Amino acid sequence: MDEIAYRVLDASWHPRIAALDRSETVSAEYALRDGELVADERIIQIPQWSGEWLESTLQMIGGHLDDGAILYGASAGDELVGVAEVGTRLRGSQHDTIQLCFLLVDRAYRRRGIAAQLMAQCMAAARERGARYLYISATPLSSALAFYHGQGARLAHEVDAELMALEPLDIHLEIPL
Repeated sequence: MDEIAYRVLDASWHPRIAALDRSETVSAEYALRDGELVADERIIQIPQWSGEWLESTLQMIGGHLDDGAILYGASAGDELVGVAEVGTRLRGSQHDTIQLCFLLVDRAYRRRGIAAQLMAQCMAAARERGARYLYISATPLSSALAFYHGQGARLAHEVDAELMALEPLDIHLEIPL
């Protein structure tokens, strides 16, 4: 098994995210209805990155980095195997929340604790900046929600209107710090 190294990445690393295999098979997609998570249980094939979708994701991450976000990386040798990006702007009516902007671990490296280690780094950075909550606009898939719930996430007590407008189908969560 490859040894995984973790570090803060500079902006020159962000194009390498394109090489990460994001594909997976999940068993359910969730929606929030009347304050409750409701599952649509079915097999869903999540494809690898493609064209405009990949380009818009890389542009989004690049924009966050330009605004001061921190990009954490996990690597096995010279290969990037996971990334997490945490914002630095305090959000919410109490200015006590920081956004987890992005999290992805390559398919071949999942279930090794890499995502949890990247999350720990993001939560520490959020705490250092005075946040009481880490805000997550989570893909509404069973794998993502199971991971975030395992990290202590719950439905956000205050939904961020800006982030909801950007990703209205996502499940908006928070982790108390």
